Amino acid sequence: MKISYNSPVILSFTILSGLILILDLFFFAQSRAITYSAFTVDGSFQFTNPLAYITLFGHIFGHSGWQHWLSNFSFILLIGPLIEEKYGSKALMVMMLVTAFITAVLNIVFFETGLLGASGIVFMLILLSS
Repeated sequence: MKISYNSPVILSFTILSGLILILDLFFFAQSRAITYSAFTVDGSFQFTNPLAYITLFGHIFGHSGWQHWLSNFSFILLIGPLIEEKYGSKALMVMMLVTAFITAVLNIVFFETGLLGASGIVFMLILLSS
């Protein structure tokens, strides 16, 4: 039996984000060390911290809990494969990275709160589906 992805970017994104949440909830339940250190954009950007550059794109993989993850990925799994089929995997990946970067920069410039989750990606997919 051969397993094949019909939507490799969306399915890989879902699996990777889910694995990060599982690791964080089960191994770092008290501190949430993975999510809040590597997958959250802080309200201020520290140019000397190499991890800060990773979070500009990586914040879309971190989620605060199962409810947050399920609310994002219920939309992503419904809309994402259609968008990936229409625009192609490479173009969708570029759009997701650009969206992640822009939402991170806007959060740093205009807000002092942290940012995590794939809500920006959900919004991008909704706009592309119309």
